[in-house]
Amino acid sequence: MRVEVVSRVSEVFHASVSKALESFPPYYEALDTTIALGPRLKSIFPDIKAEWRHLSMFHRGATNTIGLAEYRRIESASGRLAKNNYAAEGIAHESGHAFDLRVLGNVASREYFSLNPAQPFLAAWHMDMKRLEAAPQLVDGLHPIFRRHMKPDGSGSKETFAELWANHHGYSALRQFNIDDIRPYWPNSSAVLKECIAGL
Repeated sequence: MRVEVVSRVSEVFHASVSKALESFPPYYEALDTTIALGPRLKSIFPDIKAEWRHLSMFHRGATNTIGLAEYRRIESASGRLAKNNYAAEGIAHESGHAFDLRVLGNVASREYFSLNPAQPFLAAWHMDMKRLEAAPQLVDGLHPIFRRHMKPDGSGSKETFAELWANHHGYSALRQFNIDDIRPYWPNSSAVLKECIAGL
């Protein structure tokens, strides 16, 4: 992976990204992904959808780019900006999306491994979903953002894959929401992903 400064960021943020990249295993080089830096996501991806502009990280599969913003907008604080102190977590999560598509999936047809019914992850995700739906008290106390992993439109299994990927590499993009590890909630999905990592 390589770093590209699309728009000016602080030396501290740039250094934190470079340091984070050193912590990932050698098989990350198979991604050949660009880590694009900018003050806000819209400075990296000018055409990004309005509902995603408050985020500090984003993976664009079509260009094999992970965007990392130095600042994110706090939705509940009248648009106030907050520093992104989770560069490593962001890379870990968004690179999960990249592996999902470019290494385990089919990049030519834009087919994600986590969405492919012929692959074991999606079936495992549905098994875990049934368990969570049968016992909603397991997730009732968690931050609402956890429920994005439970969406049935395909985004749920993709987000679950990416966050499990981060967890298996020692990171949590949800740590800022007091969720350190989602593996206990997705045991079957986690087991499939663990096998995928072992085969790299």
